[in-house]
Amino acid sequence: MKNEPLLPPLASPHGAGTFDFQEQQQPDSIRVIVALQFAAVCRYAMLEWFTPLVTGLLLGCPFLMSLVVFPTEVRRSGIVAWLLVFLLLFVVLVVLSAPLPLFIRLCSRRRFDIQISAAGLGKRYSRRNIFFPWSKFFWIIERGGDIWLASLMDGCFIPRECFASPEESHEFATIVRELKRTQGAAWHPEWNGRVFGVQTEGGDALSIPR
Repeated sequence: MKNEPLLPPLASPHGAGTFDFQEQQQPDSIRVIVALQFAAVCRYAMLEWFTPLVTGLLLGCPFLMSLVVFPTEVRRSGIVAWLLVFLLLFVVLVVLSAPLPLFIRLCSRRRFDIQISAAGLGKRYSRRNIFFPWSKFFWIIERGGDIWLASLMDGCFIPRECFASPEESHEFATIVRELKRTQGAAWHPEWNGRVFGVQTEGGDALSIPR
């Protein structure tokens, strides 16, 4: 029998650690399309201050700098002087770094497809896909209809403009919280194939019936 030549495996066009929504689209999932406008991007940038990594840097850097740069003043004047130095450095750091998250989000792709299932949350961009298992999210914030699922360094922001009403946004947040709390074990069959909110295709807003 003739030996067939060994062919190397084909590289995935979606990159390592990603998956193809079109090939793996499951009926047992919930879908919503996100198209971030400027106002939503600004709110997104503000909420990113609450990720554990950013919060830790904002508090940790002024703390270390106040101990390293002003040790003599701290020893002479006590804890009050150190607190004032810490607060001053904190304010300076916040003012200087405030535009950075906004700039990053304005330069990022602002349209993506979200699919949530018992396994976790997936984000599909035009050229890449990202998947978050429920265990990766630290907390879920619901504010004025916006929904923010925060992980260590990033997360997922779903603006209120994606939903048909505040009630629908709250219902979506309730489902996400339940799935996060139970690590997907609380998936309900009636959620299969659910599409939330106002979807946009070709720039036209379309109301998708529930």
